[in-house]
Amino acid sequence: MARIKAEIIVKGVVQKVGYRDYVQEKARSLNVKGYVENQRDGSVRIMCEADEDSLENFIKLIDIKQDLIAVERIETIKRQPATGEYE
Repeated sequence: MARIKAEIIVKGVVQKVGYRDYVQEKARSLNVKGYVENQRDGSVRIMCEADEDSLENFIKLIDIKQDLIAVERIETIKRQPATGEYE
């Protein structure tokens, strides 16, 4: 299965609540490569590469409401063939 590169924006209560650590843990478990960063508007941006099935599972796993984290919306704003740039 071909790997794809995606840019994902997550909105809600996702900063200063451990969400980035949660995302990194789930990414590692699914072999999703990339990075996650806070944005000035309070959202979180994820740049990643994975095969299609892993990416879909990853998006489901990061759509959570637990403890202080409350994801309101996840938008995949770009999809393109993977470049292999993330370790």
